Amino acid sequence: MLTACKPSERVITGQVFIPTQGGANVKLGGVKVLAVPAALAQQREKETSAAYEHEIYLAEKATKDWQEESDRAKQLADKVYQAYRQSHMEVTRLQGELERLRTIASNNAAATLRIPVKSRETAVEANKKVIDAIRSIEMQLTEANKAATSATEARDKTAAEAARPAPADPMQILALAPRLARLQWPEAIGQVTTDADGKFLLRIKPGEVALVASGMRSVFDKTELYFWRVPVPTGEQAEVMLTGSNARVMTGSFTSSKKADAE
Repeated sequence: MLTACKPSERVITGQVFIPTQGGANVKLGGVKVLAVPAALAQQREKETSAAYEHEIYLAEKATKDWQEESDRAKQLADKVYQAYRQSHMEVTRLQGELERLRTIASNNAAATLRIPVKSRETAVEANKKVIDAIRSIEMQLTEANKAATSATEARDKTAAEAARPAPADPMQILALAPRLARLQWPEAIGQVTTDADGKFLLRIKPGEVALVASGMRSVFDKTELYFWRVPVPTGEQAEVMLTGSNARVMTGSFTSSKKADAE
């Protein structure tokens, strides 16, 4: 009786290249292509993407919250500054009024001495009113100085709050493509490096796998980064092309931001 035997290995061939707008194909040599259990490759990409999106969400929320709080702080700082100005203007006004009354009182005292004793009563009474006014202004000035001191402290505090540094810019967060490219795959069941023409041949044990790879190419002053996770068709032999069209993620620059992911 003959028993069907499962194949001892699978042969996967393919090529890594990027079609250009001019119709040419840029072949990527030196790209490491790994065969990874398909479910694991999908799960790890999903987890990385979720962590990236969560980090972007937190950064965008922090920026929005900061902007709203900063706007409120600036509005409050403007109001407090107006109160600060008014309080100090009041101090200046009272100081001027106090100086004026003191001058009047001093002049009155000097003039009173030149008036005959029997005729001084009216002048003395008039000067008492000036002295009472001086005392009233002095008390007002004491309160005004306290208010000015409080207003100065409030101004400095609100100014500091309005000048709080902004949180990390969401656009500066490491993009998804380099995150995926930096993943480690100790579970890989096989790996190979593409030749100068971007071609590869990989022999692996039977099983449901996906090819995982990342590659770069220079375009003028930028470097495009690609990440692939491509399921391998069933069968003893399979051909898998890793191109720009089936890259999972690409970015316009290795150190670029979320914005570049969408370009």
